Formats: sequence, C-alpha cells, structure tokens
Amino acid sequence: MSDVTIRVASETHDRLASVAEAQGMSLRAWLDRLAETARTSAERAEEAERTRQILEEWTGRDPAAPDADADAVLARRISETTSARPNYSPFKPVTNNVNASTLTVRPR
Repeated sequence: MSDVTIRVASETHDRLASVAEAQGMSLRAWLDRLAETARTSAERAEEAERTRQILEEWTGRDPAAPDADADAVLARRISETTSARPNYSPFKPVTNNVNASTLTVRPR
C-alpha cells in the first residue's frame, strides 16, 4: 500500500484527529474505516433499490408507490398523538416550560 498526502486546513486535521482519538483510533485507521464505509450517491441509490425490491417481495406491494389509504392512516395517527399531548410536535423538541431559577436542589 502506498501513502498519499491529502492537504487540509490544520483545523480540519486537528478536528479529524480528535474524532479518531475519541474512538481509540489513529487518524490513519479512522480514515481507512471512513473510506470503507462511506457510500457514493450511486451506491446509496443501489442499496435503496435493493431494499425496495426486498420489501416488495415480502409485502407484495411497492413501498415507493403512493398509497392514499396508508397516508390517511398515518395522518390520523399523527393527529391522535399530537392532540393527546398539546405541547408535542414531532418537529421540535418537547420542553417542560420550567423556569430554572425556581428549582431548588436539596442535599440528601
């Protein structure tokens, strides 16, 4: 295996090295693993198509095809979930609306 030099900003190098170190790896080993696991757009599209085919074989339906009935069931379930919890939204984190200055911590 031959070595190559990849030029990046020192900040980028330091960031990647710290990520690798946090995972107990050298930067070289971490980059090798990244190269093995990263997928191109074409590879991701192939995986998605294989997955679609498998799901179609299992269910007898194309999961990518529009399904008004399934969409209606999903919309109803989302509505039921969000109406049962008025402060709940699947699109933002749930907050407790507690003012931190009013909390008291008592030692045990």
